[in-house]
Amino acid sequence: GIGWADAALGVFVGLPPSVQEQIRRRLEYVRDNPRMYPLSARGPHRGLRRFHVFRRWTVYYRFMTTEEYEAAEVVAIRPARARR
Repeated sequence: GIGWADAALGVFVGLPPSVQEQIRRRLEYVRDNPRMYPLSARGPHRGLRRFHVFRRWTVYYRFMTTEEYEAAEVVAIRPARARR
């Protein structure tokens, strides 16, 4: 399943419908293959996986696994940094 941190969900509900839909689609892929996106190597979200939406938003999530279940949690949604 997919869980949401409160702060990430708060950002999500304020996004335009087209961005929300794209995030939902990507999370369907995450549910089936949670390790498909790269890990952040630095910054405040170091160690979290991430994907970009329309080059404007970065969605950070973590994958958790125990003996009972596997789940991903969306931790943050941030404006994407411009590439230099």
